[in-house]
Amino acid sequence: MIERRDNLPRITPPFFEFSKNPKIFELDGHPVYEYIQPHVMDKIIEQFSWQVNLNWFDKIVVNLKGGEYFAKSLAKLKNYQGEIINIEYHRDRKITIPVPSYLRDKRIGVIDDILDGGGTAEDILNDAPNASFIFLTKKIGIQDQIIIPRSLVALQISDVWVGGCGMNLESEGDGLPKNFSRKHKGLVAKIMS
Repeated sequence: MIERRDNLPRITPPFFEFSKNPKIFELDGHPVYEYIQPHVMDKIIEQFSWQVNLNWFDKIVVNLKGGEYFAKSLAKLKNYQGEIINIEYHRDRKITIPVPSYLRDKRIGVIDDILDGGGTAEDILNDAPNASFIFLTKKIGIQDQIIIPRSLVALQISDVWVGGCGMNLESEGDGLPKNFSRKHKGLVAKIMS
């Protein structure tokens, strides 16, 4: 039996800097910058999975839609059989599916796609103060980034708009399809015009 841990292990995630001369390629007919190739992301997630145990937590929740890819990947790699509960908090501070009230005081593990400014994680902590976070990526160099206690990060990246591995590259008015890039297994960066 694995004991529940009050302190998460110290994990030093790798840092992948965005190239100064990125390669452009077509993803579903739209140009994007290549950042991290799919086989490299698979290896990063696999190596991260060796260092975490989803049974450290009372419950696992996933922040949709971005965290879903990472949650499914970890659950498969860890042969996790427990329930994964969906929540949906957005970067614009909008909450679609809150943390269920019965989990408020539990030690939950929140799986999410990215830590950039930290506002989304802060909102989740307001609803679940004992939560710990498992982020696929964390942007480095974000001014006034909120420090999130009790968090594990698989990969640190440059401050660029990324998509893939569950993350959406599309934003309103940019001409990209809704949910563009979520299914791509690598990371791509948005070409800003």
